[in-house]
Amino acid sequence: MASLQSILSQLHPDFFKALCEPTRQNIVTVLAQKNKPCSVSQIAQYCTVDISVVSRHLNLLKQAGVVAANKQGREVFYSLNGEETSSIFKKLAQALDNCCPQGKP
Repeated sequence: MASLQSILSQLHPDFFKALCEPTRQNIVTVLAQKNKPCSVSQIAQYCTVDISVVSRHLNLLKQAGVVAANKQGREVFYSLNGEETSSIFKKLAQALDNCCPQGKP
């Protein structure tokens, strides 16, 4: 079983930073609900910020490995790296459970 330290060492430094901002949380939620690649303009319809700001947020999420980008012609389509992101959270939760069992301080 992987230790907490080995799990943390595998995380991209900006992984949690990317997920802690409300607009980026909204973007991740939209992509999870759509369950298909979406263009910046499609995602921006669900955000309260300008499309250029959505694009910057998507770039940060991409750099952190939370989303993947696929350019098709002039548009970029983003999809959630749900399996990878979920795997990181599961490993982290498991490592925390192993090192800090419930009921023990």
